[in-house]
Amino acid sequence: MLGFKLSYSMNLDYYDQRPPSGNVSLDFEISTPTNREESKKLGSEVSLGQIFTYDMAVTNTKNDKGLLMVVAVFRVPSCLEVNFAELDQLLQNKIIDHYDVTNSNTEINLYWRQFQPSERKEVALNLVQTFAGEQCYQEPSNAFVYYNQDQPIYYYWY
Repeated sequence: MLGFKLSYSMNLDYYDQRPPSGNVSLDFEISTPTNREESKKLGSEVSLGQIFTYDMAVTNTKNDKGLLMVVAVFRVPSCLEVNFAELDQLLQNKIIDHYDVTNSNTEINLYWRQFQPSERKEVALNLVQTFAGEQCYQEPSNAFVYYNQDQPIYYYWY
């Protein structure tokens, strides 16, 4: 009986819906829309045109040391729309130092040039529901020190 060898290779990519957090110098939290009942309506036909508010806070947990540039990446739920006028207002009021919106308007990147020791920065984002569907999907949001992208801290909605 003759045998033969078959060589093969496999390439595997995956997305972890709950990646581990790695940054110990930041604390990152986002409060869901004002109450649980309201957030349950997210994605339904009855809430088309409704505004959902997300309160975001980033804190430097180091009491003795400041941080250089910090980035918070807010991933917009699939049924909501980015309010660019509000982002411009945050920039003009110096609540954030810069922003950009990427990935087909599904990610809002907020930048701060520096954090003082123990400083806390808070941002409220108001997003309008413009799409309806059975499920309004949202990926985890995260924050990190700009040059330490490999050590983000994540916030999960579920």
